[in-house]
Order: sequence, then C-alpha cells, then structure tokens
Amino acid sequence: MNGPIVTIVVTQRERFSYTATSLESIYKNTALPFKLIYLDGASPPHIKHYLATQAVEKGFTLIRAEHFIPSSKARNLGQAQVKTKYAVFIDNDVSVTPGWLEALVKCAEETEAWVVGPLCIEGKAEDQIIHTVGEEAHFKINNGQRTFHGPQRFT
Repeated sequence: MNGPIVTIVVTQRERFSYTATSLESIYKNTALPFKLIYLDGASPPHIKHYLATQAVEKGFTLIRAEHFIPSSKARNLGQAQVKTKYAVFIDNDVSVTPGWLEALVKCAEETEAWVVGPLCIEGKAEDQIIHTVGEEAHFKINNGQRTFHGPQRFT
C-alpha cells in the first residue's frame, strides 16, 4: 500500500476549548504518516475559522455541520471516508504523546487485533490519573448464545 496506512478521525466532545491544543499535539507528536478527517459540528465561529485555516494549511479533510454531531454519527461519517488499513478515532479534547500512533499500529500488527487502544490519562500526564487501560473485548459462547464481553479496567 502506498501512502499512509492510518487515518485519524477526530470527533467532537461537549467542549471546544481544547481543539487547537489537541490538533497541534497530533501534528507535533505523530511521526508515522497519516491522513486526518476532522468532524466539526456547530463549533463557535473562532474555532470554525481555526479549523478551516488548519485544514488548508495541513491538508486534512474537514467535515462541517451547522449542528452538533453526536459521537456515534460523527464516527460513522468519518469512517465512510477512510481508505487506509487502519482508522483511529480520537476526541477533540485529547492530547497525544510522542510515539502514540506508532505504538498502536505496532500492537495491531503484532497481535492481529481488530481493535487496539492506548492508556488514557485524565487531566495532565504528570498527574498520572488513569482513565482507562487494559480493556478486554471478545465474544463468549454459552449454551449456544454469543455475547460480547468487554469490561473496562480503571474507569
């Protein structure tokens, strides 16, 4: 496959105040080539302008709506645009650290997992408050019934 093997899809949460910090952390801390799709639903005018400017400067796809886009719908809209081997979904209020994407891709490649996820810290990294880590995700079959098993640890 030529070009990036990963598309990062950024979706919004309930706040826009970390939009620039989050986007800048992705570009600063991601060495692996990637495509980016950004879903923006009804952000304030200054954020709307910032994202439009950044989309042109950095060459990412910006999908804008004049109404709030619920996370599940935004992910579906973003996923429909993904043409790479991997898709990474990240919220617009997340900052990443150096090597984050490389670690996720390495884990997926080595384990052949369909889904991988990072350690998520609440607040500042130096506070070391774990939000999520080590999730399980698999199906169990009991008496012919298939059920999804996916407990989260440290939530």
